[in-house]
Amino acid sequence: MKLQKKIYENCAEKKRDFIFGVILFVGLNALLYPLTMLASSLTEDYALAALMGFWQILPFLVNIGVVIYFALTRQWIALGMLGTFAGLNSLAIILSIIAGVVCFFIYAWTEAGATLW
Repeated sequence: MKLQKKIYENCAEKKRDFIFGVILFVGLNALLYPLTMLASSLTEDYALAALMGFWQILPFLVNIGVVIYFALTRQWIALGMLGTFAGLNSLAIILSIIAGVVCFFIYAWTEAGATLW
């Protein structure tokens, strides 16, 4: 099977594929997350614990495979998926910094003898 790149006729097709990539990334991970959590909760037996490693790595393999496939065929879908990944990672980093600063000030304030409530 030969993979052929799509030749885009206009900018509207690129925008549509980019938005489709964003929706695909969010929808795919929204589907994979509950399946991964369900599979990991069912593996209480040591014999099945080896399979848990596969279920934990499955979302990474699927995401990487889908991005590589679309990078070879429809690059704007892949860019939408990668852009969503980068945006969500940036949001997570910013929220982590804010949470760290808030926790530091709460700890410093209570250690100084003040009460919060």
